[in-house]
Amino acid sequence: MTKRTKTILFLFLAVAFLFAVPSLILYSQGYRIDWKAKRLAQIGAFYFKVIPSRADILINEKLLKTTDFFFGSALLGNLLPRSYQVQIVKEGYQPWLKQLDIKEKEVTDAKNIILFPETPEFRIAADHVKQIWQSPQQKTLLLQKDSPEKTWKLVLLNLETTGEKTIFTSKGREQILDVQWSSDGTRILLGLENGESIRSLVLSLEMNQPCSLLPCDLAFLSEPIDEVMFSPTSKNTVFFTKFMRNAQVLREADYVKKEILASFGNSIVTFTVAAESLFWLENDGKLWQKDTGSQDSAHILSSLSYPVKQETGYSIHSVGNMVFLKEDIKLLGAQQNENTLKEVFSGAKTIAASPDGKKLALSNDSEIWILYLQDSQDPPLHKTGDKVFLTRLSKNIKNLSWLNSHYLIFSSENEVKTIEIDDRSTINIADLTQLEDPKIFWQELLETLVALSQGSIYISEKLIK
Repeated sequence: MTKRTKTILFLFLAVAFLFAVPSLILYSQGYRIDWKAKRLAQIGAFYFKVIPSRADILINEKLLKTTDFFFGSALLGNLLPRSYQVQIVKEGYQPWLKQLDIKEKEVTDAKNIILFPETPEFRIAADHVKQIWQSPQQKTLLLQKDSPEKTWKLVLLNLETTGEKTIFTSKGREQILDVQWSSDGTRILLGLENGESIRSLVLSLEMNQPCSLLPCDLAFLSEPIDEVMFSPTSKNTVFFTKFMRNAQVLREADYVKKEILASFGNSIVTFTVAAESLFWLENDGKLWQKDTGSQDSAHILSSLSYPVKQETGYSIHSVGNMVFLKEDIKLLGAQQNENTLKEVFSGAKTIAASPDGKKLALSNDSEIWILYLQDSQDPPLHKTGDKVFLTRLSKNIKNLSWLNSHYLIFSSENEVKTIEIDDRSTINIADLTQLEDPKIFWQELLETLVALSQGSIYISEKLIK
């Protein structure tokens, strides 16, 4: 090799070294050439967590990875900043589709993805059912079943064994006005009517407890009474309203000892119990709260800037540490650092609080919205007070409730569906089944769907696998 050749080779290698070292440094720091944008850009990544596991991830219709067996997760790196079409698929399940953006030096994640079976299996668990009420513990249903003698009976249905137990049989032509479960699922408050005669009973489901062998009758309250609810902290007491001396009063009573224990507000419009608190609204627009587990006096939470409107329906909704008042289809709440109730959402026919207490699902006849009560920590990020539109359907929306804190379940005419609340681009809606005018209940503990349709109870296979 001549001296000239050696010199040329040395210069070539030196130049290559000068170019290679910075390129390697830039590459190691996540820089890539974006030929499409004709610039140097830093890469990002996707992180997915999917139920069930072993789901395939396609990016721009190209299979890139399968989620792991144990955690159902996958990290896809080395992606240039731009928008990607993401598909997550698994045989036998409905796909998940979304357009997601990668940003420089950031990981875009979707950690709450559920793939639902394409055709979930349902079995009939009971027949001749007229009405259904779900227990707070979600492992038992209370059924009203017709009898051959043209009467009816109340039956407990165990959802794990599908065993039935009759706890009450009607007499004469009595009809059910109302059924309420106690928060611990051990007692049932039953309102009955026979013509103009109305009576209320307490049924205990625990043996050797008051009201277990024979129902406790609330006739000592000098009925007719208006609303009745179990106390959340005292096992043998109820709160009730009745009309006395030209005003609706709120009182507390021990239904075992048959004693009136206390009186609260006058001119009551409506009341509710939640957690360990009693809330009530008075005619002057003041919303009161009292801790049922203490001797502390009641205090005013907030108030309307006007007296309550006559012939208007009001209801109180407690969600976490927040309280809302529903005035017909308007949802009212107290703004931060204010004591006056103001409209936070209009057109809310149905209200459902998420299991984590951080969101409200709201629906009118055809639309579903999410109201954020706290800043969200998982993408998509939303601030407290954000109202997010999810979907609009041509058929009426019914039975809206939460499947978990990231998915809703509802019926639309004869179709039962789930919908995610991730509003980044396409919102995924999964079809679960079709039943005639169903009344549906989600069993979170068993991860099954229960539906009443045309007198039969249907129970799905486990939907979150």
